[in-house]
Amino acid sequence: MSEAQKQEALKRMKLLTEKFDLNPNLIKYLEEDRVYYSYVVSGLFGCVDTIEYDENYAKIYRDFEKETGAFVYHAIETHSMFGKMLTLLYVPAKKGSWKYTELKDDYISAYVYNIDDDMGEYGDIFLMSDNGALLRKG
Repeated sequence: MSEAQKQEALKRMKLLTEKFDLNPNLIKYLEEDRVYYSYVVSGLFGCVDTIEYDENYAKIYRDFEKETGAFVYHAIETHSMFGKMLTLLYVPAKKGSWKYTELKDDYISAYVYNIDDDMGEYGDIFLMSDNGALLRKG
């Protein structure tokens, strides 16, 4: 990962924080090279925590970075009818690809890993927030 990717990630996290009224500490944590993830507690409200809290989540994002050269700047845990998902927001290794993973209105391109099926895929997700946490819509 490069310093340019980190600076782009900080720019994106600042934009997300402003647009979705996220916990401002997410920017500070990212500046300190700490990746956080957002999730819903007991189906009631959004929350954020360090991705290191769950060893499996930390392994998923580290493996993704190692395999792709991407810089992960935030993750989102989601429970769906397809299983438990971990969505990784990232800055690609190649600067020419950055524009394809930027926020567009209220959706963004991401890597979504299905923990139950042990597989992942790239795609667009819609975003919303709750209680300072970034969440997938729908």
